[in-house]
Amino acid sequence: MKISFFCSSSEQIDSEFFILCEKIAEEMAKNRWTIVSGGANIGCMKRLVDTATKHDTYTIGVLPKMFVEKKLVNYNNKELIFTPNMQKRKEKIIDISDACVILPGGIGTMDEFFEIITLNILNITQKPVILFNFEGLY
Repeated sequence: MKISFFCSSSEQIDSEFFILCEKIAEEMAKNRWTIVSGGANIGCMKRLVDTATKHDTYTIGVLPKMFVEKKLVNYNNKELIFTPNMQKRKEKIIDISDACVILPGGIGTMDEFFEIITLNILNITQKPVILFNFEGLY
């Protein structure tokens, strides 16, 4: 099973959010499920992938090509998929995932949440969506 995670790309967040990502990655490893993420080397995305890598969990990072020159690629991902832009990135993440989990994040995470909910409402896709309301953030 491939589970996508939409989450914070900020380092300026509560440390509890990073601990949450570590615990989730450990659970994903126990189930031998694949983690699909935005693939960046910052914030919760980084912590999720780096922890998963320690537990030999398969990870797929989906990134816009511009992240290479910005040095935002997390090369710990087992597989990297590059897209022409942010919109195609979001589409690809949703397309290759069996379900989507929304973790703590900001405006970008909310954009991703509303995108998948809208696609489900319009019957363009039917992916289970989990909004993880950790510590009442949402």
